Amino acid sequence: MAMVGIVLREIFWELIYAPVWWYTFGAVGAVRRFYERLKEGNQYLGWSVWLTNIFTPMYAQYDLTGRLISIGVRVVQAAVRSVLLIVWLAVSLGILAAYFLVPLIAMVEIIYHWQLILS
Repeated sequence: MAMVGIVLREIFWELIYAPVWWYTFGAVGAVRRFYERLKEGNQYLGWSVWLTNIFTPMYAQYDLTGRLISIGVRVVQAAVRSVLLIVWLAVSLGILAAYFLVPLIAMVEIIYHWQLILS
């Protein structure tokens, strides 16, 4: 009988502690993963590299035509990669928002449906 009490106490403790952990230590981990996703997106798209080298001539073409073509290509590349990085940011923000909102929505739905059952 004592074993049942221990198990029930552990279950009760986990039910109480889970939301506390989710919105403290878990939230810190989620925000860290969000920043890592942004770094990975920048690294994957090479956005900062294209932006840093926007005025560097490609293929060592230092004449006027080579510079104009290089700047044109890099501006288009930087613009397209900026749009892709913004999409990456929006998806990452959506994932982060879901981390915080899904447990709350689930709790509201549980309470709502529990009231329907009881009435």
